[in-house]
Amino acid sequence: MSAPFFFNGVYRTIEGGWEVHSLKYKGRGRTPRYFDGVEPTGRQIRDLIPEFLREMSCPEQESWKEVVRIWMEIIGEDLAPLTEPVKWVDRVLTIKVKSATLYSLLRVHEGRRLLAQMKQRCSVQKLVFWAG
Repeated sequence: MSAPFFFNGVYRTIEGGWEVHSLKYKGRGRTPRYFDGVEPTGRQIRDLIPEFLREMSCPEQESWKEVVRIWMEIIGEDLAPLTEPVKWVDRVLTIKVKSATLYSLLRVHEGRRLLAQMKQRCSVQKLVFWAG
């Protein structure tokens, strides 16, 4: 018997015959999707506390009232009643807009300017508008 060629789980020998090959897992092959090594994945609480305290005392984490106040100042007296900040999560400010026309104006034409002004005064990274 000569050296076989492997083809989809079946060996084809040089003589022209076929032999079925078992495709059992032998510890080789593809690495599992979420495999993260053989080291322990947990972290010690003493390693987490300084990071947690740093996040909690971070000066760039404004309160909801402060972000709403800054938004109302930036948008102005005329447009403030037509917009309503509804959510502040992970530095993303979501703003409900009363009309589709105003939504289009803020989203397309004024969005970059408003975001730049918000970034100067607080830690907003993104403005999300939705008509409602």
